[in-house]
Parts: sequence; C-alpha cells; structure tokens
Amino acid sequence: RDLHSFPTRRSSDLNAGQTAPCPGQLSNVVQVVAGDDDISGALLADGTVVAWGNNDTGALGDGTTTDRLSPVRVCAVGAVAPCSSFLSGVVSIAAGRTHMLALLSDGTVVSWGHNTQGQLGDGTLTDRLTPVRVCAVGEPTPCSNFLSGVSGLVGANNHSVALLTDGSVVTVGSNQFGQLGDGTNGGRVVPVPVCAEGQSAPCSQFLTGVTAIGPGLLDNTLAVRSEEHTSELQSRTLISYA
Repeated sequence: RDLHSFPTRRSSDLNAGQTAPCPGQLSNVVQVVAGDDDISGALLADGTVVAWGNNDTGALGDGTTTDRLSPVRVCAVGAVAPCSSFLSGVVSIAAGRTHMLALLSDGTVVSWGHNTQGQLGDGTLTDRLTPVRVCAVGEPTPCSNFLSGVSGLVGANNHSVALLTDGSVVTVGSNQFGQLGDGTNGGRVVPVPVCAEGQSAPCSQFLTGVTAIGPGLLDNTLAVRSEEHTSELQSRTLISYA
C-alpha cells in the first residue's frame, strides 16, 4: 500500500531518504503509527521500519536528534550514526508520545527514543537514538536476559505495554497514576507483570487470559480478556487500569 499523510508542522508522504519535490509516495507499507509529539513511523513489507517528524529525543531511531521531513530508516540495534545496518525482522510497531517500539519475529522487543521515565524498558533512564532490547521481567541492570514471548505492543504517554503469548501483560515506565497496573505508583525501568483484579501490592496473582490490549487516554491501558464460563462459552471482559 502507498502511504498518504495530511501535512502538519512535521509530516511528509515522501519516499525514504527523499527530499522535496519527491517522485512518489512511500510504498509497501503494512502498518502506520503516530505519537502525540509529532512522530510517525511505518512498518514495511520487508520487515524494516521508517520514521519521520520530530526527533528531539531520538524517536526516529536513525541515530540522530535531527528532525526529518521525509522518512528515514530505523537503525539496527547497536548501530551508530551514520548507520550502515538497519532494523529488520519486525512484525509490528507501536508509538508512544516520544518513543517507539518494535516486535520482532522471534517474539522479542526493541525500543528507542525518549526514556526519562524508563519507558524503553532497557533498565536505564537514558534516551536512545537507536533501538535497544527490552529487558526481561525483573531483570537486574545491566540486563543480560530480555523480554520474549511477546504477541502485542502498546506505546502510551510515558509507559509501554506488552501482551505475552500466555495471555499475561507486562508494563514499564511512568507509574504516577498507577498506569503500570502493578499495585504501586512507582515507576519501573524494566517490565513488571500486571496484577489480577482486586490484588494489592505486593501482588501474588496476575492478569491472565488477555487476548488484546489497546491504548487509553494518556495514562491508562485497556485489556480484553476471554473468560471461560460453565456453559463452555466464552465472553469478553474489558478491563481498564489507570
């Protein structure tokens, strides 16, 4: 699919690496995301990612803090600008306010951009200009084990959410309003599991049976859960945690 955008202060419908006037639109796009702070990204059919817009905190993942008026390719993990290797094997992407996340084909996650609240999940509070791997749940820093078994992502205001293949949910980043769902209001720099309903910290039971997650307004997340009933029919319950 070709991508057309409606221009604002920092937007473009141009081919990656092109300058105006450009010969055509970005093509072979399978997913598009946009963050609140003038950032946009696109997943291409070949499993690579391009981004454009505001790059003050490295949200475009090209190794710089230079705003981009047309799409640039997101660098590979560990690459240094000017990048000669680029992120690949991506199956889905998500955008927070000033950061982005990518789910890789092996079920792991990488992230880049603004990180002052720990929303990148790499165990630090350091902004990242190129992708870094998201740490495993509870992993001490510097991380040597990384989050895996992920099936879905949500990028929120200053936190990030991942749905795992076992139906559980983990979160990381800002937690001022309890948006991480771990029973506390303390921020996290590595992922934590979301507590089950009715639990209080320290939680001994955690949310399960989740089939989909989605962003709420700024500081909350929505989860859809399938519940088995005695009739052996499944109903869906919508859970929100702020």
